[in-house]
Amino acid sequence: MVGIHCVTVTGEEKNFVHLNSQTDLIAKWQQRRMRFVVLKVSGEWLGKDDNYHKVALMILALLMLGVQVAIVVGGGSLCRGVEFEKNGYSKEDADRCGMKATEFIGMRLRLELLKLGSKAVVLSAVPTSGVEERYTPGLCKQYMEQGVVPIMVGGIDVPYTNTDVKAALVAAGIGATLLMAKSNTDYLYNMDPRVNRGSPLLEAYEQTTYDVIIRERLDAMPVFAADILEQARVVTFFFNADEPDVLKKLVEGRRYGTIITAKQMMDVDFKTELGLFNKN
Repeated sequence: MVGIHCVTVTGEEKNFVHLNSQTDLIAKWQQRRMRFVVLKVSGEWLGKDDNYHKVALMILALLMLGVQVAIVVGGGSLCRGVEFEKNGYSKEDADRCGMKATEFIGMRLRLELLKLGSKAVVLSAVPTSGVEERYTPGLCKQYMEQGVVPIMVGGIDVPYTNTDVKAALVAAGIGATLLMAKSNTDYLYNMDPRVNRGSPLLEAYEQTTYDVIIRERLDAMPVFAADILEQARVVTFFFNADEPDVLKKLVEGRRYGTIITAKQMMDVDFKTELGLFNKN
């Protein structure tokens, strides 16, 4: 595919397309690198095998690297809108149930962080008195600068959207450099690899752009979220948190996961040129 850095999958082998670098873009990205990072975690994944503890440990590790982290959680482990619709609920009611589900998940993640000795707060689009605070980009940044982990819940209080849109709005609003999004696969693919593993058309994207996500309707994020992230020049990194030594791979900048950027940043190889968290 022209204009896309992708990986051709042949059995278990992946042939990487090597990227070029542009010094000026790298320098600009280095200037704002890792000031603020947003981690988007699905509620469905959090509900499996006590992944609350696993995510909390990952957050603490990022904090130890000097990264200021904000979290956006989904509500899938308690309420999936699609399933509610199948049971006869309206789309709006199903989405609002999902928004409320994120509140419980966010509060539980906060308790896990507190148990490990980290400071954390829950920020919501529609806060519950005495439990959450109202989300604003300014308050979120303030907490991050103080070493407190803000956990965003409640979506954007608008049905027909999901928490991917919330994550994009938070990343853009606080001027984040990077949005880390947990994926169920090792890369972003042009089709479901679990169903099409043997297909000669199967491709894994190592690095691509938001306009490709929008044009090809890839199952990475809603078009609205991709447009927000492109305008804000936020880099998105899709990774599989179930992989062993995932944080070690991220820190070392090893070829792993999928990078999505604005089209103007396509020729920057963020993994090999910079590493994701290297400071030298």
